[in-house]
Amino acid sequence: MADWNVIVEYGLITGLLCPACQTPEENVEAAVNEATLDYTMIGDRLAGRPKGLC
Repeated sequence: MADWNVIVEYGLITGLLCPACQTPEENVEAAVNEATLDYTMIGDRLAGRPKGLC
């Protein structure tokens, strides 16, 4: 699902945004997050941490 974004609240995925439904601001936010964060699941929650940290 390339170019789709997830909506996350308190670590829980609550929705999806298709590419055609995303605002320019949402596209920029997703690009910044992808460039600067690594994502992992901790239990049932999604967590992001800065790239390059152990």
